[in-house]
Parts: sequence; C-alpha cells; structure tokens
Amino acid sequence: MRVVHITMTPLAGSPIRIVKALNAHTEVTARLVNLKPNAYGTRTFPEDLLWSADHEEAIELIGKADILHFHHPFPVDEENNPFCFNFKSHAPKSCRFVRHHHSVRNTAYKRHHDESVDLFELVVPHSAERYFPQARVVPNIIPINDQDYQPVDFAQKATSISFSPSSNRSRWADRWETKGTPEVLRMLRRLRKKTGIELNIAQNMPHQECMALKQKSMLAIDDLVTGSYHLSALESLSQGVPVLCYTDDRAQDVLRDITGANRLPFINTHIDDAAGILENLIGERELIKELGNSSRAWMEKYFCPERLSAHYADAYIDILENKLYFTIKSVSPRPTTSVDIWKASRMSDVAWQRRQPLYHRYKNTPRKLLKRLEQSLRRKFKRLTRQLR
Repeated sequence: MRVVHITMTPLAGSPIRIVKALNAHTEVTARLVNLKPNAYGTRTFPEDLLWSADHEEAIELIGKADILHFHHPFPVDEENNPFCFNFKSHAPKSCRFVRHHHSVRNTAYKRHHDESVDLFELVVPHSAERYFPQARVVPNIIPINDQDYQPVDFAQKATSISFSPSSNRSRWADRWETKGTPEVLRMLRRLRKKTGIELNIAQNMPHQECMALKQKSMLAIDDLVTGSYHLSALESLSQGVPVLCYTDDRAQDVLRDITGANRLPFINTHIDDAAGILENLIGERELIKELGNSSRAWMEKYFCPERLSAHYADAYIDILENKLYFTIKSVSPRPTTSVDIWKASRMSDVAWQRRQPLYHRYKNTPRKLLKRLEQSLRRKFKRLTRQLR
C-alpha cells in the first residue's frame, strides 16, 4: 500500500514521525511532501520531500498513490490551493483521499469545490478531537526509542524546569492555540527568584536542540491552561521527565480510550496551582526521579510506535476495503448526541468564556495602573481579613 502524506508546514514534526513509523512498523510504504519547511522560522523539524526542491519526484509518487493523506484543509480537486496543483486529476482513479485534523482552527474551513472528492477524516486525540465527531481518532506518534527521546542520567541533571511554548499568546488570547506563555513565564520567574531553580525556555530553535534542552531538565511544563496537552508533553514523558499539564475530562477519556491505559502519567495541574506544586516538588529529587521513571514506563507500555502505527494501517485498510467500518471502528467513542457534544466541547468552552471577560476588560490598561489596582485590592483584602478575625 502506497500512501503519500501532504502537509503545508512541519506541524511540529507530527507528519514526519507518522511516516517514519509506518515505514518501520507496518507494510505501508509512506512518503511525506511538505510545502513550507521553514514556516516556523528557526523552529525546524526533520523532513522528507520538499514541494519546491523535489517537485518531480513528489508528482510521480502522487500519480502512483493508493491514498493521499492531507494534513491541512484546502481544496484538493483544483489548482486554487496553496500548492497550485490539482491532486485529484493527477492521482490514480482508485486513489482515496484522507483529511487529518490537527487543530481546532480547521473547523473554520468550509469546503467549496472538493465535494467531488470522497474524503475520509482523521483527527488527533488532543483538543481538536471534540470538534470533529465525524472523524476517526488516531494517535500522534512519539519515536520513544530514538536517542533524543530517551532518558539521561538523572544524577547529572541540575534543578531545572523546561517550558517550550510555540507562541507568546496569553492564556485568554485564544481558546486552544495557547499555553498561556506570559502568565507561565511570570510564574516561573517568581519561582526562580524564590528558589534559585534553573529555567530551560525552549523557543525559536531547531527541534533537536529543543529536545536536548528538555532532556537535561528535571521537570517540564506543558499546557496548564486549556484542558488539553501537546506533543511536547509526550516528548518529555518519553525522556523520563515528569510533566505538569492540565487535562480536562474529555482529554483524559480519549487518551485512555486510544491507549488502553487505566491511568495517565501527567501531573494534572492548573496554572493557578502550579507554583505551589512546583515549589513542593523542587526539594524532592528522589520523588521527581521516581515520577520520571514512571513517566517513561508509561510511554514504553502505551505509546510505543509499533502499537500506535497500527491505528493508521488499520484505518487505511478500512478506507480501501471496509468503507462502512471506517468511522464505526474508531477507538474512541465519538460524540454524536447533543448531550455528548455539549459535554465534550461546549461545557468547557462556556466555562472558559465566563472567565475571559476580565482579561479583555483590563488587557489594554497601563501596567502601572494595574499594579496600583492590584495593591489596592491586596490592602482591602488584608483589612477584611483582620476584621473577620
């Protein structure tokens, strides 16, 4: 079976890891074609074929593909797309088309011209899963046996915390596309001033350098604000580094479903509680070491590439041979009723929106004024506390 993956950006290295795992652990022959390898500037990832440099080879592979696996939403049956290429007309008539949703932003995409393409939909088990109930859930893949993803000697680690945000958005600036970078950094810097802990902040660097920085850290911060988790959390777990991450009920349920695990490895922590938990952990090196060993053991048991790549191979077989079972056989129960959909997505969105207006009310207020307001509120709180005594 020949599968060609098509992506507009590296997507944090997710497509290339899927392709490598398929080639190594299944009978699928997979290749990846990327349009914009430098879409993130200095934050680069391993590549396979580039649309500009390997154009002829890419077109030849598309012309022989059994499945074209698209990682971004755009019309595939016309040249009015970022590739300026009609994938349907160049692919064999028997070729099947897959659209893989990695982000909640894909919900804004409306198909206009690709109704003539029989599209099968996949979705990652992170935040996007709850917004694509029609899609089959497939896991992201972590190459846990590669050197960059393995633990290093804990005794050689300094007392340090890693944080690798891909944007500088505030926790309230976006529902999902954020790790609350400004708020987390303020919290970590206060903690550094109080405890002397080292901070390994990985931003705007090649992925291999980022992995090396995380590998030598004692603890890792992922997403403390949205209720989901990211590839960076799974990478640190594979390295035997305990990860603080806030996951809501839906994220936990789907991850259990797709791995078969009865427990999850994250230190489930909200940003409002993280400082106290980190301060408590910092002096407990042996406990941190045990948490890291447990994290690595969980990844070895539930996230090995051999096991997870089979989800893709099975989905491809269903696409080619058992179309009726493609969605039915999705590992995670899909939210279909109004109750399921409300619990899966709208409930957490409403809670976030109710907390959000305070941020928007004061986000353009000068810092000095906000500081005075904060000091005034603190004084009032202290007076009230004394009165209650």
